[in-house]
Amino acid sequence: RTADTCGWLQKNEVFESWTNDTESSLLWIYGIPGSGKSILASYIVDQLKSKTSKLADPSPSLIFFFCSNRSESRRASTHILCSLIHQLTLQRPELWEIVDKAYSKNTSLRIHVFEELWVVFVAMLQKAKNVLCVVDGLDECQNREDD
Repeated sequence: RTADTCGWLQKNEVFESWTNDTESSLLWIYGIPGSGKSILASYIVDQLKSKTSKLADPSPSLIFFFCSNRSESRRASTHILCSLIHQLTLQRPELWEIVDKAYSKNTSLRIHVFEELWVVFVAMLQKAKNVLCVVDGLDECQNREDD
C-alpha cells in the first residue's frame, strides 16, 4: 500500500462513527472483486492498531483475519475462528479459562466443528467486552458444511 492510500476513509462519516462507537457495531465494506477491499481492511487494521496503542488500559483487543480462496487454511470458517480465539487469548490471557473450561467439560469438543468454536468465541467476546474484530474476504470463505 502506498502512502496516503485509503486516507479518504478517515474523513468518511460512517467510518468515523464506527471507530468512535462505544456500542457493538458493524462496518460492512463491500464491492466488486479487485476493488481494493483488502487494502482498505489492511488500512483499517493499521489505523485501529495505532488508535488502540494510544489508549489507556484496558485498551480494546484487536483481532483480525484475512481470508483467501488461494489457501485452504485461510478460507475455512473453523480456521478463522481458531485464529480469532488464539489472538484473543494472547491479548487477554484471562480468557483462556473459557477455552480450557469448554474443553475440560467436553473432552470430545472438536476444533473442526464450527458451532462448538462459535460458542467458545461468543463467550470470550462477552467476557472481554471491548474487542475490535476485522475479517476480510468472507466471500472467499467456505460454507461451514464444507470445512
